Amino acid sequence: MRRIMRIAVTGAFGYSGRYITERLLQSGHEVITLTNALNRPNPFGAKVTAFPFHFNAPGKLRGTLQDVHALINNIAWSLRHLPVVGVFGDGDYRLQPIYVGDLAQAAAQKVSGNQNEVIEAIGPETFTYTELVAMISRALGVKRPILSVSPSVGYWVCRLIGFWVNDVVITREEIQGLMEGRLCVDAPPLGVTQLTDWIERHRDTLGRRYTSEMSRRVDRLSKYQSN
Repeated sequence: MRRIMRIAVTGAFGYSGRYITERLLQSGHEVITLTNALNRPNPFGAKVTAFPFHFNAPGKLRGTLQDVHALINNIAWSLRHLPVVGVFGDGDYRLQPIYVGDLAQAAAQKVSGNQNEVIEAIGPETFTYTELVAMISRALGVKRPILSVSPSVGYWVCRLIGFWVNDVVITREEIQGLMEGRLCVDAPPLGVTQLTDWIERHRDTLGRRYTSEMSRRVDRLSKYQSN
């Protein structure tokens, strides 16, 4: 007999957390959420109870909680709205984006275990950063020059864009981690959904508006919006 558990999901009203919560509820588990936005609309109604969670280090948490979907969407936004798109350095560092539904399915399957475990949340496709930008550009049917810029120049350009979109587009630490290849690991893929197929299905809406993590965390009342 399958054991029904009471599971706490941090940020169940957010993007990745919402998918994980849906899978857990479908499996019959009881879900509560820890959130710093108690007044945000609860998409699950009475099925999920929200409790306050006070984030003591929002600057550090921002990089951890920002999901890959926001990265993909905002690359698409840049292609739609900027005359050129830059990559940090040579752009040869690799990424393995995973579809959030695959991540949620894996997380839901792991809750019945009795051990702490780190899973490598990677998808079935590997891209260099330049290849990723070029692939999104082709899918959108938008042609933009892709320029190589130094990390310092790229950081300050992103700071300027940040004033426009009211967000911290990227931090120095995130640039360093990206260029060091921390978004790519030598492990079997956890996900099965190909990013190229997902982008093809969503190309009409992808990047139409910028996804601002900062604005979402300041606005604790509006329903979470995803592109």
